[in-house]
Amino acid sequence: MKTVGDYPFAWDAINEAISDDPTETVKESPWRNIPDFSCKIFTAARAASTNNQKMFYNDYGIISGVGHQQSKSDRVYNYVKDLKDRDCGIDGIGF
Repeated sequence: MKTVGDYPFAWDAINEAISDDPTETVKESPWRNIPDFSCKIFTAARAASTNNQKMFYNDYGIISGVGHQQSKSDRVYNYVKDLKDRDCGIDGIGF
């Protein structure tokens, strides 16, 4: 790993957690067994950050305002907005 300057400048703390199924938000996974796992992950990643790296949620298929992708995009927006509103340490979304 490169260690010059502020590298890495960002982390994908959580990747592709939102389901493609419009009837659920978070995909089925063992992480769902941990209460409020998303906030805990971002909080822990922020605490482990050595250079105040930016913390991102990353996903695919979330840049459309119509159809199936709009549904997922809306769920990702609400998911990230909740994390931001509760000050969980998330800085942005990666596409």
